[in-house]
Amino acid sequence: AGGSPAYCTGFVNPPMTPYYWEPECKLGMTGCHADGAHVQCRFCEYDGVACPDLGVWRPQTANQCTFPTEPSAPYFFDETCQMGQLGCLADGVHVACRFCGEGDYASIKCPSAAHRSLVQAKVEEAGGSPAYCTGFVNPPMTPYYWEPECKLGMTGCHADGAHVQCRFCEYDGVACPDLGVWRPQTANQCTFPTEPSAPYFFDETCQMGQLGCLADGVHVACRFCGEGDYASITCPVGFVNL
Repeated sequence: AGGSPAYCTGFVNPPMTPYYWEPECKLGMTGCHADGAHVQCRFCEYDGVACPDLGVWRPQTANQCTFPTEPSAPYFFDETCQMGQLGCLADGVHVACRFCGEGDYASIKCPSAAHRSLVQAKVEEAGGSPAYCTGFVNPPMTPYYWEPECKLGMTGCHADGAHVQCRFCEYDGVACPDLGVWRPQTANQCTFPTEPSAPYFFDETCQMGQLGCLADGVHVACRFCGEGDYASITCPVGFVNL
């Protein structure tokens, strides 16, 4: 990538002008030596110098992560980050942008405000997952799903005794939706509405928020592996649906 604007450590105060790291800079070139300490630190959108498409520090986004494409792992802005610490400089621009909670970064605890993993984000966009129904002492014999519109007293709602949105279906006139239903018959297997292109398996060690888990949007233990964003998750031999 040619370096990071995070290497521009000579500013006493954050500037109001964008900057980036330009390995080709030389003393006397327009915008170079922007921080007064590193020749390669270059102002852009400045005196005819255009900013590159990637790797630019901007005052408007000084305290947030700026990824060119949303990553698969969760992340947050950690002001305690230092250059070289695990997960820091996640976006290649801000030292304080930090990966957390999954894969190589499992040892970094994600705060509640962290950006969720890709799988969880998709589930939340869909309105929730029956995997959020964590109040059952034992798995029930009745199907259930996550119903954001549930209120106390509505038939089937508060099914797990802990979450009002957890709702029994195929129960007392309550029909199950087409998607996102936990069923006792498929409690220990992935249930995708359409078969995904990525490999997956049922991983009982999965926890909510870990990379690849909750792959089918229903079972936390359903996990993508072996390819793309999930290449770091080893697919076990003989247990993968391809």
